Amino acid sequence: MQWKAISSKYEQHTEIGLVIHHQVIQFLAMVGKYLAVEKADDSHTNIIFDTNRNWFIGKTLPNGHYLAIDTIELEMMILDSDSKLLNKFALEGKTRAKIFKWMKTILFNTGVDVEKMKTEMPYQLAPHPLDRGAFITFDDIDGFEENNKFRHNAELVIGEVLASMGQKRDIRIWPHHFDTAALIPVEYGEDDELLKSIGLGFAIPDDLSDVPYFYLSFWSKDKIKGLNSPEELLVGKWMMPKWNGAILTLNDILKVQSAEVQHQMVKDFYRSGLETLKAHFPY
Repeated sequence: MQWKAISSKYEQHTEIGLVIHHQVIQFLAMVGKYLAVEKADDSHTNIIFDTNRNWFIGKTLPNGHYLAIDTIELEMMILDSDSKLLNKFALEGKTRAKIFKWMKTILFNTGVDVEKMKTEMPYQLAPHPLDRGAFITFDDIDGFEENNKFRHNAELVIGEVLASMGQKRDIRIWPHHFDTAALIPVEYGEDDELLKSIGLGFAIPDDLSDVPYFYLSFWSKDKIKGLNSPEELLVGKWMMPKWNGAILTLNDILKVQSAEVQHQMVKDFYRSGLETLKAHFPY
């Protein structure tokens, strides 16, 4: 698995591709929400990104079946426990209601109890024409391909950072904020209550940045002393006091064109950030 160079081409195509992908993974999250075993941290709604096939993959159901979405062809698929394709459905030109109906019908036909399934989720996304019955349309495949580069790279570098820390943690896409992330528990209290944690991830544009970015975050139940003004990073920047963490943006990465140098830049961002955290936030 190698880093895929990000170029200025990403800026030309990213927004529409991001939004469409963000919208369609909500169907996989719905399956997790209403049909999978519930988890206290809502991890039953998160999504796998298959870097080999460029698929979003939802939770495995009790009968072993699972749904997936081809991120390039924009097709929803249902597969059995042996990953054999049972059926597929093109999403382009379909409304949200029609996609939900197909999904519910195909799950029912394979023996899944879908009576409790709904489209409602415990969060809201930004308004979109699909909310008003619009069709999914997309005529620029570059947007999907460029977004997949970042998902691929995020899986690669987060996995490397986890390995360097001796951590084995799931890397998943979370459907609300659409970030690819891994959570590292740092400290537990009584009754296994989580007291401190570190987050590694890649996020889409939001209040912290108007372009996609990699992030390193930390959380503590109790206030941490000495981290209000941490030392400067090799690359990227700390966001305190606005937010407990640091970011490395697409604009930072585009300062270099070499895949090897981009990859090293992101690794340096995490390495220097974790070294700074360790002084005040032992892990």
